[in-house]
Amino acid sequence: MLLELREEHLAFEPHSVFNYSNLGYNLLGLVVERLAGRPYAEAVQQQLLAPLGMHHTGFAPDGAIGARLARGYVHDRPTSPTPIRDVPAGGLYSNVLDLARFMHCVLSGGTLENTRVLGESALRATFEPQYAGLPLDFGQRFGLGWMLSGLAIEGGGQQAWHNGGTKAFVSQLALLPDTKLGVVVLANADNAGDLVYNTAEEALRLALEIRRGIAPPKKTLEPEIVLARAALQERVGDYSLMGSLARISLGKKRLKLHVLKHVLDLVPLATNRFRVEFNLLGIKSVPIPFPPVEFAQVNGRSFALLRDRVVVPAEQTPPFSIAEIWQHRTGNFRIINTDDEYLVDLDHCRLLIENGKLLMDIRISGIENRHVKVVIMPISDNDAYVFGLGRNVGDVMRVLPDSDRLRMRYSGFVFERE
Repeated sequence: MLLELREEHLAFEPHSVFNYSNLGYNLLGLVVERLAGRPYAEAVQQQLLAPLGMHHTGFAPDGAIGARLARGYVHDRPTSPTPIRDVPAGGLYSNVLDLARFMHCVLSGGTLENTRVLGESALRATFEPQYAGLPLDFGQRFGLGWMLSGLAIEGGGQQAWHNGGTKAFVSQLALLPDTKLGVVVLANADNAGDLVYNTAEEALRLALEIRRGIAPPKKTLEPEIVLARAALQERVGDYSLMGSLARISLGKKRLKLHVLKHVLDLVPLATNRFRVEFNLLGIKSVPIPFPPVEFAQVNGRSFALLRDRVVVPAEQTPPFSIAEIWQHRTGNFRIINTDDEYLVDLDHCRLLIENGKLLMDIRISGIENRHVKVVIMPISDNDAYVFGLGRNVGDVMRVLPDSDRLRMRYSGFVFERE
């Protein structure tokens, strides 16, 4: 892995923005192996899982763990366990009882059943915000392995959480350290994300209410305000949302968000904050469970922010020129190094120019099952990158030399023009 990384580009300047990275956890796994002098899974088993009595937790779905492993479901169909390449990032198998022991240890300052397992000062450091106040983090706080903001829970003091997911499993572990409350929710279906996250938050809210004896205030629907049409027009444009093209247009009275073939109303609640609603046949607009949208500017860059548990930034795409050499590379492509273990089929891939922007039009089926247009911005004759901020952006698309046909490497796959 280290050899492969030597020729990779950084997605962002160091210390400029938080961006969750599975690769980062894999590198930490290598550090653990070097320090412990043994494989990562073995080191974690000996130094953490065994002392905590987490006897039904491990990194291989075999033996006793395999016999107890829940059947996973993708699109409501049962599926077999998929091997996990990035073991430090997401290869742990466990259950709620074992994870409850881990939470108990954390909430007890690193001890469990009068035995110290984690160093108190080291554990305390994991809850300290890292590089707090970066403008491109938009008010979010991140610790070492913990998200420290984003849960819709009032009056609970400090919060810390971390979720996870593979093709057929979803998890959420959330803590309120100041009140010694924690919850873990696991599910074995690819479409269970909202259920898992909402259940975890509601369980913590109810536990906090019982602990404090104070019910949280009831939520009310904020009233719509009227903004001048010129103010709305300033938000119109193309945006890169997790690398995929999204558009904001202006209708008769409201802004419209065009994303993944959906058209949604943006209802103004303040000059820069909007509620998302769905318009039923042009007759009635109703609120939907979609993150509110805020508009912000940082160093001349314009963003539409989806205020979910983690902020999802959509950056407005500025005008950019497309060199002639890239214009000649448009056309249909196919993947020549398919990954049979990844439950995704590439149905369509085309490099095209649309409204002055270079896009990779991709339609995939399987677990992802979506059609997206990825915003590609050239940075040299042979390199381009996925424009935007956040996850799924910053990846470099590189033209491969020494081939009779045009080939480009992107996101681990090699694309060949047909």
